[in-house]
Amino acid sequence: MQYLGSDYHLAKLNDFKKTYKPSDAIRWYTKEPFAYQFLNKALRTEDIDIVVAYRFLIRDINAQLNDEQLNYCIKLEERDFDQTLDKVIHSYRGQAMSIDELEKLRQCVTQYISISTFFSTNRNKHIALGFACSNEVADLNKTTTFIPMNCSDKS
Repeated sequence: MQYLGSDYHLAKLNDFKKTYKPSDAIRWYTKEPFAYQFLNKALRTEDIDIVVAYRFLIRDINAQLNDEQLNYCIKLEERDFDQTLDKVIHSYRGQAMSIDELEKLRQCVTQYISISTFFSTNRNKHIALGFACSNEVADLNKTTTFIPMNCSDKS
């Protein structure tokens, strides 16, 4: 494990072991680098050993996301056509990606795409733009990318 030499990260891992609850899965995933770094790497590379080791976190994140979607749909039904609750969720992602990856995405505009990791997004486009611009792109084959997403209650 890459954090064995870091007291800070070992403390975070110990805190995770002691305090983790399934209802906090998204918080752990979004706030602690070791969680999303290991999980995303395992999912991208299809490293079955790490995927199996993190299956509890994958299951818990998925369950929380399903609960959030269900709660949102219930709010839509309760408010029906109330204009205060948009029926489309607008979110944004900023990231560094390879030029080849970006070209593949460009070819899929208006189509469904499959992603093998959890996509962290933000409803505030300025924050997502900040992520896009803060990514260091030292590799000439990478570029910063800003991805707007619109998800309806049907998706």
